[in-house]
Amino acid sequence: RVFITQTNGSLSEGFTKFIPQHSELYSRSQGLLETSVLEDCKVGIVGLGSGGSSVAIELAKAGVGKFVLIDFDRLELANLARHICGIGDLGRYKTKAVRDLLYGKNPYLQVDTAEININNSLDQTKLLLKDCNLIIAASDNNRSRFNLNSIALEYKIPTIFGRALTRACGGDVLRVRPYETPC
Repeated sequence: RVFITQTNGSLSEGFTKFIPQHSELYSRSQGLLETSVLEDCKVGIVGLGSGGSSVAIELAKAGVGKFVLIDFDRLELANLARHICGIGDLGRYKTKAVRDLLYGKNPYLQVDTAEININNSLDQTKLLLKDCNLIIAASDNNRSRFNLNSIALEYKIPTIFGRALTRACGGDVLRVRPYETPC
């Protein structure tokens, strides 16, 4: 909120920040969503393009309390038409820009970020994701999807794979429950 103050006869503009009480954040969702259960869940999101970034925001709005965001890419002008971030985020790491949007929805979140290529940093990726309750695989190449599938199987973490085909002419979503469904 913007406010105007008068000091020594001159006006100056100031800003106040409103931080809601934790109990008030999801008051309208109570009874619809199990926000108290989701608050303790940790979701790893790999790939923060238009799909992964949108999923992150919706999960935060639903009440998920902990995130691991992984992407090595920076926001470019061509990303902005479909991405949740805006012009002010150009050149920033997608992880940092999305993290800031998540904090805008809930300042009490726990968000870890890693600006890594998981194909080149598989051991680090495993460490980051091993304690997650869910992995969202929104990466844009088959090698990364295969690596994430291996991590999901190794640590028995349910994973949702999503992708759009070239020029957005289609896409697919695959839910993997390790050792219960196809992977």
